[in-house]
Order: sequence, then C-alpha cells, then structure tokens
Amino acid sequence: MPRNPRPEDLMTHVGRRLVAVRRMLGVQQLPFANAIGVEPTALSNWENGKRLADTVAMIRLSQRFQIPLDFI
Repeated sequence: MPRNPRPEDLMTHVGRRLVAVRRMLGVQQLPFANAIGVEPTALSNWENGKRLADTVAMIRLSQRFQIPLDFI
C-alpha cells in the first residue's frame, strides 16, 4: 500500500482484506457481521469498497478472530 493512499484505494484494499479474512475463516457474511457487532449491509459496503470500516469494528474483528490490525 502506498504511503499516502487515496481514500478509494484504501477502501478497496481494506475491503479485499476483509473478504480474504472472512473466507479464510470459512464464515458467511451474516455470522461474520454479527460476530463483530455490525449490520450485514455495513459489512457488505466495506467488502465492496463503498465505505471504510470503522475503527471500533476493526478492533473487535482483530480481538474476536485474532487477526493483527496491520494485516487488514
């Protein structure tokens, strides 16, 4: 990732990582969203690069699934 990425590049990067993590864990969107305390539509928007995931949800994801934040 470039040092100062454009917001849309960052959203795409994070979205792809979220999909990769979810698939690696073998979890569908709904249980994954529930596990990190967000609406499935929010997760879908993040995964599709339409919105950037919020910090609190990323911390929950990291803690719940033991995924380093710098990986995402």
